[in-house]
Amino acid sequence: GWAVQSVLNERAAHARELAATERLVEEIEREREEARRGFIEFLEGVGVSSLREYMCQLAQATQ
Repeated sequence: GWAVQSVLNERAAHARELAATERLVEEIEREREEARRGFIEFLEGVGVSSLREYMCQLAQATQ
């Protein structure tokens, strides 16, 4: 009856929320990976292998 339908509706809503959350997490992970790749390409383009090395070069250049 009504109580069963109510529980089923709640479960369906919960499943939709979970699916939306999973999609969001996947999107965030994809964006992070793209940002990481872009940052690595940037470092390689500047000719350094790490952020620390880049910061050291910046510090020397501004002295």
